[in-house]
Amino acid sequence: MQDQILRALHAGQSARALALAQGWVAQAPEQPGRWHLLGLACDAAGQADAAIAAWTRMQQQLAAQGRAPLPPQSATAQGWPTMAERAPDARRVVLVWGAPGSAVDRLAAVMEPVRDHFSADRFGDSPPDDGFQDPALVAGLTDGTLDPAQVAARWWATLPRRGLVEGTVADWLPWWDNALLHVLRPYLPEATLVIALRDPRDMLLDWLAYGAAAAFAPDSPQAAADWLAVSLGQVVTLGEAQLFPHRILRTDAIGHDPAAATAQINQLFSTDLAAPAHLGPPRLPAGHWRQYAEALAEPFATLAPVAMRLGYPAD
Repeated sequence: MQDQILRALHAGQSARALALAQGWVAQAPEQPGRWHLLGLACDAAGQADAAIAAWTRMQQQLAAQGRAPLPPQSATAQGWPTMAERAPDARRVVLVWGAPGSAVDRLAAVMEPVRDHFSADRFGDSPPDDGFQDPALVAGLTDGTLDPAQVAARWWATLPRRGLVEGTVADWLPWWDNALLHVLRPYLPEATLVIALRDPRDMLLDWLAYGAAAAFAPDSPQAAADWLAVSLGQVVTLGEAQLFPHRILRTDAIGHDPAAATAQINQLFSTDLAAPAHLGPPRLPAGHWRQYAEALAEPFATLAPVAMRLGYPAD
C-alpha cells in the first residue's frame, strides 16, 4: 500500500493518493509511518491543515514510543573561557551539526563513504559513550559541575574505537548548544563547527513531516518552533560575537541534487568525493513553507525574527 501511495503521489494523482492513505491509516492508526504518508497526501491535495494534523499525530506517536524529548538549551549570555591557540601540528577536527529539518542528513550522505574520517555512529545502534552524545552536558557545563577538560579528553579517547585514528576527523553531532563552547574554546581550538542551515520555516515544516536523524519528537508544532528559534538564535550569536571558528552551509538550494550537496562538501574539505546516486527520499521543496502560512501562522511568527536575522525574507 505504501508503494501505491508513493506512486500515486509521484504521478500527480493527489486524489487517489489521499484516498489510499486515508484507508491505510484507518487500518492501523497506531503506526506513525502511516500518518506521515497521509500528511504527504494531504499536502499534495492542497490540504495544509489536514497535513499538519497528520504529521502532529505522527510526532506524538513517536514521542510515546520513546523518542527523546527536545534537548535542554542554555541561556545566550555566558562568560566564555579564553580561546586557546591552535597547535600548528594539531589534527583537523570538524564538528558537523544541523538542527532538525536543516538537511544535514543530505550532506552526511555525501560524507558517509569516507568512514576513516567521517563518523555518523552517533545516530546508530552503538553511539560513542562521550559527553557530546548526552544533552545533559548542557546543565553540567553551565553550572560548573562538569570539568570541560575531562569532557574533551573523553571525546579524544573514544576516537580510536570509532575508527577515527588519524588525519582529519569529522564528527556528526546529534545536537548543539553554545554551552559546548566551554569545552571547545579552551580544549578543542583545532575544531571547526560546520552548521547546516536553511530557512527556519522550511526547517520546521521538514521536521514535522519527516522527523530528524536525531530522535527528538516535539509535543506540538509550536513547541518545535519555540525550540528551533532558541537554537538558531544561538547560531546567530555564535556568528555575531565570533565565539568559535565555524562555517555555515546553506542547504536551501541543494534540494535532491547529489551534485550540489557534493560540491559543498568538496569545497569545505578540499576533497574530490564522487556524488552519491541519491540523497535519500525526496523532501518538500525550498520555500514550501509559504503553502502553510495560515496552518502554521503562530509557529512561523515565532521563527520570523530569527529567519530575518539569518538573512531570509520576512514572508
